[in-house]
This record gives sequence, C-alpha cells and structure tokens, in this order.
Amino acid sequence: MTDPQFWQYVITQGGFAALAVWIFIAYRKDVKGTADVLMQVVRENTASNVEMIALLRALHARLDKE
Repeated sequence: MTDPQFWQYVITQGGFAALAVWIFIAYRKDVKGTADVLMQVVRENTASNVEMIALLRALHARLDKE
C-alpha cells in the first residue's frame, strides 16, 4: 500500500475513496487485534475445559466406587 501509483489513484478518485482506504486499513488492524484476543480466549477456555473434564472423571470414578 505504499506504492505511489496507488495513492495517486486514490487521490484522483476523491475524498470518499481516501476515506474507504482509511476505513479498510483501520478495519484490518482491528480484525487482527480482535483475532489475537479471541485466540487467547479460546486457549483459556480449552485449558479450563480440560481441567473440568479431569475433575468430572475423578468425581465419576469416586461415585462408582461407592
């Protein structure tokens, strides 16, 4: 996006084209940040689910002995 011909084209298209490019760049950065946050949430939930499954299996085994 640093190509001078690209920016020359955007300028010739007017203010709305420049606004569209700016929104697109901001959206891409936002999506990348959001994706990183969501991946962290998925990792934490997975770890929590693994612990919960281990706890339930231990409880199930304990109840089966009684």
